[in-house]
Order: sequence, then structure tokens, then C-alpha cells
Amino acid sequence: MPGVYRIRTREFVYDVSVTKDEQQPLSYRYCAHLSHMENIHDGQSPAVSADVSDAFGPTVTDAMRVLADHVDTWRRSREASPR
Repeated sequence: MPGVYRIRTREFVYDVSVTKDEQQPLSYRYCAHLSHMENIHDGQSPAVSADVSDAFGPTVTDAMRVLADHVDTWRRSREASPR
């Protein structure tokens, strides 16, 4: 069902907006968009700017799963880059 979902994965909490477009082909019917992300650290939760592509799928679950993969890829690249 389209709406807004709050997800927690490892040290991040993020909000996902899911929309449905009946005009799109089935594989693009649902769009999951990262709308806000925070990094939970020592009781603090500062906002994080994450460059994560929207994800699409034939169901809400599929679109959310693809977005979770995008977030995981972003997180791993962030951990690998020198600070």
C-alpha cells in the first residue's frame, strides 16, 4: 500500500515515500523514494545526505527491497571511502 514507511538498518533510520502510478508498466508501478535519513550515534540522530536513486517494482515490497539494496550499496561505499 502506498504511503510513508520508517526503516531502521544498522546505524541508519530512514523514511521512504512509496507512490503508485497506474500509467506505468507493471515493473515500474510502485516507486520508493528516500525522503529523509538519520545516523543514530551515541543517542544523537543527525540528518544525513544520501545520494540514493529511487527504486521501482511491481509491488510495494519489491520497490522497498530494491531501495534497501540501494541504501546498503550507498552505506558500504561510504564505509569504504576515507574520511
